[in-house]
Amino acid sequence: MFDQPFPIGPATRGQLLVASPHLVDPNFAETVVFLIEHDNEGAMGVVLNHAAANEEEAFLAWADYEVDQGLGVAAPSVPFIGGPVAPEYPIVLIGKPDGENWHLNVTTNLDALNSEEYVRRRLFFGHAGWEPGQLEGELSEGSWIVVDSLPDDPFTGDPDGLWRRVLSRQGGMLRSATTTPQFN
Repeated sequence: MFDQPFPIGPATRGQLLVASPHLVDPNFAETVVFLIEHDNEGAMGVVLNHAAANEEEAFLAWADYEVDQGLGVAAPSVPFIGGPVAPEYPIVLIGKPDGENWHLNVTTNLDALNSEEYVRRRLFFGHAGWEPGQLEGELSEGSWIVVDSLPDDPFTGDPDGLWRRVLSRQGGMLRSATTTPQFN
């Protein structure tokens, strides 16, 4: 499953799951999940907008790994909380241009953080996971909105504003959800 390139585009892999304004689960309220895998065995992704809460938390996350802290990692150069499943395990998103397109790879190899081959890098601890059929159920309940990702989404410099930005660029009712007082 890891170390497989995939393009940012219309395929299920590489799309964003955007928490519906009505999703109140504290693990996922106002989150944007980058979908790494979705098949008959379930789904897996990383939350793109939960950066480590403070410098101490970030330092502790880096301390157990022999990587140059922040080298080449997209700002903010702190680890991200990828989700509630297996929070002790690292996942690295790495991106590089491929002609006019961008390709992302997902790996557990932390050496990728120090590699100059990849222009964009981000470290996550843990992931979001769904059993077979679970994500489909949550989608039919309206808990998630599926949208195409843009190359900058996984590496945003403003993770706190990502949920509103992604919904706003969809237009219509989704844009208005970002300005409704009960959701701000």
